[in-house]
Amino acid sequence: MTEGVEQRILWTRIALWLVVATMGYNVLEAVVALWSGVEAESVALFGFGLDSVIETAAGWWWADPVAALLMVPWLVKEGREGLRGEGCCG
Repeated sequence: MTEGVEQRILWTRIALWLVVATMGYNVLEAVVALWSGVEAESVALFGFGLDSVIETAAGWWWADPVAALLMVPWLVKEGREGLRGEGCCG
């Protein structure tokens, strides 16, 4: 093999390893965030977990911003409750 082909194979392996590591991290992040969201009764945290599920399952470039926009009403609600002192610690 030529040096160029060997370099391409090396970088392809590195890229695939990074993809696998990222997907594994996103799955772990999703599980922890979903569980924590349920335990804390936090829609925002649960939504963060759903966002991780979407990133992992779909991988579409538009899925993450759409999920973020769909979470805005719940995030505003959580923020208002927190400012009023309502919620898990109140």
